[in-house]
Amino acid sequence: MQYDEKQEAFDEAAKWLFGLGILILALAPLAIPILVLTLVFTLPLLIPVIAIALVVGVLVAVGAGGRRAFRAIRAMSFGRRGGLSAHEERTRSARGRGAAHQAG
Repeated sequence: MQYDEKQEAFDEAAKWLFGLGILILALAPLAIPILVLTLVFTLPLLIPVIAIALVVGVLVAVGAGGRRAFRAIRAMSFGRRGGLSAHEERTRSARGRGAAHQAG
């Protein structure tokens, strides 16, 4: 019985796949411990990154909260004194600039 090229290629591929299957089954039980050890050993490298991210996050939150509080305080103080709204201030300053440009 003679082998043709297709049968020979199939046999060779089957041998290689069988060998790879054995290696995968032999190494599969080591996959989870390797992943856990990788995680454990990379944690010290991530601690500074996490610390910097927390500091930046706190600064951004304080900045946004401070800006919001400042706007609220400013709005309340203008409301009590009968000051102008933001739209009225913009309109008034635009008119003032226009008059200055016409006079100059």
